[in-house]
Amino acid sequence: MLFTCPVHSSKHSFIPAVLHVDGTARVQLVYPEINLKYFQLIQQFEKITGVPLVLNTSFNDSKPIVCSPQDAISTFKKTAIDILVLGDYILERAEQRETL
Repeated sequence: MLFTCPVHSSKHSFIPAVLHVDGTARVQLVYPEINLKYFQLIQQFEKITGVPLVLNTSFNDSKPIVCSPQDAISTFKKTAIDILVLGDYILERAEQRETL
C-alpha cells in the first residue's frame, strides 16, 4: 500500500471509517483466485450491509503488532474487540470468557 486513491464524494458518508481527512483511502484489491475465503467474506458483508468493502487495520493494542495466533488470542482477551477470526476458527466476545 504505497499510495492512496481519491474516494468519490458521494461515498464519503457511506464509508467514513476508511477515509483520510483529504478524502482518499488506501485500497487493497482481493481476488477470489488468491484468497477465496476473504473474497467471500467481503461478498457476504456487502449482502448484509450494502457496503462492498471491509476495513483492514493493524491488530495491536498498547504493544507491537500481533505476530502469532497466541498473541492474537492474548490481545483479543484484553481488548474490546468483538470477534477474532483465526483461519477457520471464529471467537466472539460473548463466548470468549467461556471458551478461552
